[in-house]
Order: sequence, then structure tokens, then C-alpha cells
Amino acid sequence: MAPPRISPPKTPILRYSNPTEPWEETFPQDREAAELILRHVSEHIGHVDYILKESAGNRAQVDLLHVPPDGMRREYHTFITSGMSDIPMAAPRSMERCRHAELLLCLPEDWPLSLDDLTDEANYWPLRWLKILAQFPHRFKTWVWYSHIMPNGDPAEPFASDTNLSSVVLSLPITVDEEFVALPVREDKVIYFFSVLPLYQEETDYKLKAGWEKLANRLDRAGISELIDKNRRNTCKGFLSLI
Repeated sequence: MAPPRISPPKTPILRYSNPTEPWEETFPQDREAAELILRHVSEHIGHVDYILKESAGNRAQVDLLHVPPDGMRREYHTFITSGMSDIPMAAPRSMERCRHAELLLCLPEDWPLSLDDLTDEANYWPLRWLKILAQFPHRFKTWVWYSHIMPNGDPAEPFASDTNLSSVVLSLPITVDEEFVALPVREDKVIYFFSVLPLYQEETDYKLKAGWEKLANRLDRAGISELIDKNRRNTCKGFLSLI
């Protein structure tokens, strides 16, 4: 069951400044969903060896599930959110069944992930952005979905001093099988899993001008996935003049 796709040729830009409600308001965890997510990840990706628990104080408790490299096919770390889907997003009326989502990304096997390492923003920013994105729709009473982009500031700045990646886009994960993408919980709740792909500014500009499908084709041809390479090739450098 693939998630419905919405990707208009010209993408509207929305700006948010203040949350619609106090950040401190919290919601109870959907324990049934949390158990199903854990089982779903274990069956389709691999054994979850630890969970990064989120501290209290956010609207939803969004934990990060970690699946380590398996020494065979999956030679990278996978992190998956659990808890973003506890609160229905404010989806458009025509997309009522698209109110629940979780996110994932992958990090190279040699990415520094000790507690000391994660005090350095150059190592922590991918995990920070999983949490930012997972809380964003609840904090601002909005909706995030396939092809949506979020920049690191306005104007966007690089995520860390050792990379020029500066925005993220939600896409369909390609490091997992198709059956992983949708998880039915109850009759009124299906959780869709999206990958988080960091982008360069030129790629963000290209997407805003030419549309997501054209950018997605470029990324696909370059073999770019949710496995983060902070110094990967920029697929749109010098191409804006051709639009």
C-alpha cells in the first residue's frame, strides 16, 4: 500500500514563525502503535538494538529506533522515528487518510554515534532533524508529506561546518522493501513511512522551479537515497539556467 503522492509542478512556500499552541502540551503515547512499529521495523529492517528516548516536554514523545549494520546486506545504521504518528496531522480534507507518518534515514557504518560523539553537531544533526521534522506538524498544527521540503533556516544554512547540505525533503524510502512503507494499525489509522533526504540549495531551488518529480529523477539517476553522504555530488549545480 503506497502512500498517495502529491507533488505540484510549482511548489508553494509556507513560512511558520510561532507555534499555534504552547509547546509544553503533551499527548499520551499510542502504545499499540509503538509496539506495532517496533515489530514492523524488526521484521522488515532488522533487530532494534537500542531506542533513543525523548525527554518529556514535547507535544508527542518521539523516540528513535536504531537498527545497526548487519554485517551483510545492510552496511549502515538505520534510525526510525516512533511517536510522530501518535497525533493526527492536520492533513487537507481530501487527504484524511494521510494523517499519520513516521520518518527514517540511514547513516554510514563509520558515522560517530557514541554519546560523546553526539555532542558534536557535525555528528548529531541527522538525528536532530528527525526529531525536528517529527514534531513540526504537531507544533504548528500543519502537515508534512511526500515531496515536502524543509530548509535549515530562512535563508537556509548548512547543517554543519563539514557539509553544504542545507534542506531536507521527504521521499519514499529505497533501503527497505515496499511492504514496509505502510503499516495498518486500526481501521482509522495507517502509518506511512517516509525517508529524509538532505539537499543542497541548488537542488532545493530546482525542486521549487521544476517540481519534485524532475528532481527525484535526478537523485535517482545519481543513486542518492536516505543513506546520508554529507559530501555527495550536487545533482543540480549549474542546471537552474536550463529550466
